[in-house]
Amino acid sequence: MSPLYHFCCLNLIFIAFALFDTCVGAAAGRFPTLAIEFGRTFTHVGKSGWILLIAGYVFFAGLATLKQSAAGKAPEAARLLTAAAAYIFVTVALSGLTANVLKRAIGRARPQFFEEQGIFSFSPFANSAAYESFPSGHATTAAALFVALGFLVPQLRVPLLIAGIWIGLARVIVGAHYPSDVIAGLALGAWFAVAVATQFARYGILFTFNGAGWPEPRYPHTTIPQPQAIGTLSTDRA
Repeated sequence: MSPLYHFCCLNLIFIAFALFDTCVGAAAGRFPTLAIEFGRTFTHVGKSGWILLIAGYVFFAGLATLKQSAAGKAPEAARLLTAAAAYIFVTVALSGLTANVLKRAIGRARPQFFEEQGIFSFSPFANSAAYESFPSGHATTAAALFVALGFLVPQLRVPLLIAGIWIGLARVIVGAHYPSDVIAGLALGAWFAVAVATQFARYGILFTFNGAGWPEPRYPHTTIPQPQAIGTLSTDRA
């Protein structure tokens, strides 16, 4: 991404540090019960395990389908699903791994320690989840997933981005992270989604570059076959 993206993200993180983290730390655990239940319900979407499991399954199932097909005659849908699953798997895995390394190296205390230690408490490599707040791993995964899906399905890009932001906010609501943790995680996950899509486009896998230099799906926008067309296709093959 351009330097402007990094500049904006860094400024948003510092603004959150200066204006919002203290307020959220003081309110940790004191949000309305309904809001906390909402956060607990949706925060699990940001766990990478289920995403990697599904993406890995689709990838290997797609490979099996491609191997069973005659050379050069594999269904286009199988090729696309296999490549899309690989894209999501690599994006989520790399972003999650990076977030985990960073949060352990930085060692920021979670909001539960706000009253005793404040927002600037750091214990690098403490080997404790209580000191792994920055960046938010759930927010990183959510951004990686939903931005990646936004590249695959551009028509749904806006609602997908909103969903990713809400997953990040859920981590604040449940008292697991400060706003700056979430902003950093969202920025990190989005960066990986763009970076991996860019690498795929350079090798002509799943994506190509548009006129502005951004990766976009290289497959055409097709419509679901109508019943009459499906019947005609079946008759022709018979």
